[in-house]
Amino acid sequence: MPHPGNWKLAHQSRIPTRPLAAALSIWALGLIACGPKAEPPPDPDPQPTAKVSPPDPEMLNIATAEECGTYQQEVLKEPAKIQPVGAELGTQLFVAMLERCVPVFDSNTGWTMQKLSLRTYGYPRDHTSPVDPNELRDSSDHANVVWSAPGPTIVLNKATDPGINNGTRFKMNLYNFLAPQADPHACNPIGRAANSFGRGAQAMFTPNTEPNCFHGDNSTNFHFHGFHVSPQPHQDWVGLELLPFGSTPPEHAVHVRGAAVIGEYPFDVDPLRYTQAEGTHWYHAHKHGSTALQVLNGLVGTFQILGEFDKELDGLFASQGGLPDKVLVVQQVQERPPGYQNGSPRPSMPLINGMANPIIEMKPGEIQRWRFIGATMQASAQLEIGFPPSSGAAPEIRQIAMDGVQFAPQNYARQLMLRASDNQAGADNAVANVMNLDPGNRIDLLVQAPTEAGRHTMTFKMVANLHETAAEDLTDQLEALVRFSNTNALATGAAEATDPPLLTVVVEGEPVNSTFPTEDQFPKLPNFLDDLTPPFKPRTVAYQMKNQGQLELVEFDICGQKFDPACVNETLTLEVPEEWTLTNNSNIAHPFHIHTNPFQLVSDGPTEFQPPYIWRDTVAIPTGTPTDLGHAVIRYEATEFTGEFVNHCHILGHEDRGMMHNVQTVCPNGKWGKPTSDLSPECREGNYQPAAPKCEPGTCEGG
Repeated sequence: MPHPGNWKLAHQSRIPTRPLAAALSIWALGLIACGPKAEPPPDPDPQPTAKVSPPDPEMLNIATAEECGTYQQEVLKEPAKIQPVGAELGTQLFVAMLERCVPVFDSNTGWTMQKLSLRTYGYPRDHTSPVDPNELRDSSDHANVVWSAPGPTIVLNKATDPGINNGTRFKMNLYNFLAPQADPHACNPIGRAANSFGRGAQAMFTPNTEPNCFHGDNSTNFHFHGFHVSPQPHQDWVGLELLPFGSTPPEHAVHVRGAAVIGEYPFDVDPLRYTQAEGTHWYHAHKHGSTALQVLNGLVGTFQILGEFDKELDGLFASQGGLPDKVLVVQQVQERPPGYQNGSPRPSMPLINGMANPIIEMKPGEIQRWRFIGATMQASAQLEIGFPPSSGAAPEIRQIAMDGVQFAPQNYARQLMLRASDNQAGADNAVANVMNLDPGNRIDLLVQAPTEAGRHTMTFKMVANLHETAAEDLTDQLEALVRFSNTNALATGAAEATDPPLLTVVVEGEPVNSTFPTEDQFPKLPNFLDDLTPPFKPRTVAYQMKNQGQLELVEFDICGQKFDPACVNETLTLEVPEEWTLTNNSNIAHPFHIHTNPFQLVSDGPTEFQPPYIWRDTVAIPTGTPTDLGHAVIRYEATEFTGEFVNHCHILGHEDRGMMHNVQTVCPNGKWGKPTSDLSPECREGNYQPAAPKCEPGTCEGG
């Protein structure tokens, strides 16, 4: 097997091993966990609970030679899938610094392949033989470990019916093989570097105070983005601070009720309930202070949760030759983000599965399902994507889900998220063929190829209001990318475009007679996705920037308060629906994201929607000013699970610097319940535990 890279850990002792089914004993709320305790001996012949497809996956975007070679446009490659065997899926996930071959665009030379050192995920090739972490202590070269960027696609099944507990149970050991840091809580210097065009100058940012600063570059954790599961240990618990093997325990965890754990952490997510929305979800590192850096490096991957929606949709296409399914992870990949001292001078161009402008092959008339994942973390990744008008027929698109939650048939018919591109607006023959994809969003599409052979480009625009210097720099880059792409288009027979390419569709082969579902054919919503009903408890949540226009002095908060790990800002009561007015005082459309439950978008700026409302978990709050706030209205109900989670801006550098709040859901008596894996209610006698303390009130109403 080619050698993808080496590293040397600071510690010399062997890493304690732990079977995947071992008792979960290393966490402690508010304490430091230095390593796993002794466990009973494992089953002498454990049966694997997961399999990898294809069975012998290749390394994805990993440098396996001294040089990366030259850039070539290639057919799309997708991450391998890890699928359950039986009622649970048990796996391992490794984090290490590896050299990867990354397409980087230069306005003078075009696309080049560059070797970058990036934090990367690995997983077992063969789940019949769990990997001994001691064998990864000195080298990433292991016959049973596949390194992949993005990470593997993990497939799970939700419960089939209400009250039936037959969803997949997910168990995973996460290992951190990054280099230990002397002080993982010390703030990194941050500043704006002069860019390659000579615009701007080095300038340091202030304030820069722990915990709301970039810090702990090599401490990590794992967020189940889009999951309706408990936010408590050992499930979707972002209070975890997983330090590298060999680290010295810090004096305290970043999250007061979290835990600083060294080396290894076992996740054990209860069987997915019927009330989990099936669809396209994703995972990523979420340790406050290093979230932006690690997502930018590529610590991301896709979850596919399967259920009745998928069965019905596949059934509609069974007689049409099937419904090919593509996973499209949109990323910007860099070693260090703009804003870090000595970071990249500008944002990178978006990639798909780590590839620049990959090719998707389609047959004439064929319909495919495309799952877009906005696995991005900065304002320049607020994208408008779609097919530009051309002299011939372009691919047609229909959106079927948003943020992993299926559309109601009425919203499938309305296609509210699609619109005509700017250069078509107002035209009699305008086609609604573009949409926005913000950091954190997922968009599921049905895409139909034209009936004639040809090449077509899906393009992108960066639609965020960026700082003047960055905007000028990016404009030069984007114009150059269009020039290079159109030169290539003329050589391949594709139409010229006015915007840069995201991917290319090549239509060829035997025609397929496929048709989009009608509104009547489209799968119905399950009852748990019915519209929320009043009365609603009102609440205002204000996303705010201070010192706007002064890049070196800008600060980020919510309701006048930065993230405080010692307390919670918003306390919700289980099963009490709320209506939140989200406001924004800046010219950046902050993507609001909240964990544990999706919400319904009722209005977006001046646009008021009609029932049934679309479910989401991330929405960009419209831009505004300090005197004329942008606003959106959502409805959110915390159901089934109590505990502590967060809402935050998904421009993750803003989150790392304070634009995040702790939220908790409590029982009617003001306490948390302990998680239950048997569908029994958390709020019951004998199952209560203390809730988290509340922060002092901020400037918002309803907290």
